[in-house]
Amino acid sequence: MHCDYLIVGGKGFLGSYITASLIEAGIDVFAPTHEEFDLSSIDSINKFLSSNSFDGIIYCCLLYTSPSPRDA
Repeated sequence: MHCDYLIVGGKGFLGSYITASLIEAGIDVFAPTHEEFDLSSIDSINKFLSSNSFDGIIYCCLLYTSPSPRDA
């Protein structure tokens, strides 16, 4: 698959606004879910990036480990 931009975290707060703005501007984007692009596994990352092509990557994802204030 080829897209203009991969939006990592495109389903989150900031990423969803960026994704919507790019789509509105007619730019082809892919904002995968965690199931489609598992950032916790280097093998998953390598497999995903070697089988897909993007002109750019926009990273809007925050990885954190629990406990977090958001978990309360």
